[in-house]
Amino acid sequence: MIEREGRVVTDDGVELYYTSLGDGPQIVCVLAGFYFEKDFAALAAGRTFVYLHQRGRGLSRVPEGAVVDIRHEAADIETVRTALGIERWSLIGWSYMGTVTSLYAIEHPSALVRPVHLCSLGPDQST
Repeated sequence: MIEREGRVVTDDGVELYYTSLGDGPQIVCVLAGFYFEKDFAALAAGRTFVYLHQRGRGLSRVPEGAVVDIRHEAADIETVRTALGIERWSLIGWSYMGTVTSLYAIEHPSALVRPVHLCSLGPDQST
């Protein structure tokens, strides 16, 4: 069972805060989930939601000198998944977080059941 709240420390010293709701077998991580805790509560039956406060957001703590960028945020998701002992989970990302979810899906496909994008940013066509 996942603790109702806690912190996971990354290799560069960022303390990622999370809360959870439910105790079902389907595990869903919601990026910047502190915005949505009440909204997703109705969907908790049969699921466990992990609401992640990403680096630089919510109650996560970022020490001076730590980098806040999309690559580190995608790596943080994997750090949290591993620390919580989760084999596979789904991710919900909205806006910029949808892009983070996509990067995570590319880099860790075996850890992902499904990505869910809400109002996600599109791919950069300039490169």
